Amino acid sequence: MHVLAIYSVNEHVADLMAEAAAQRQASEARAAKPKTSRFAFLTSRFGRGTTPAVAGPKTAAANY
Repeated sequence: MHVLAIYSVNEHVADLMAEAAAQRQASEARAAKPKTSRFAFLTSRFGRGTTPAVAGPKTAAANY
């Protein structure tokens, strides 16, 4: 009977250790992932140096 109790405790400890290892791996995987901006795709896709043309005083005067 004592052997079964020891086996049960060992099995429980092994389960706890496996669960802790899985949690550690998951947290390391989250930490290793680089943080990006929420709008990184939009700014990289649409912000390629295109600046809208702004009408200055000379352009505005030439249109009248």
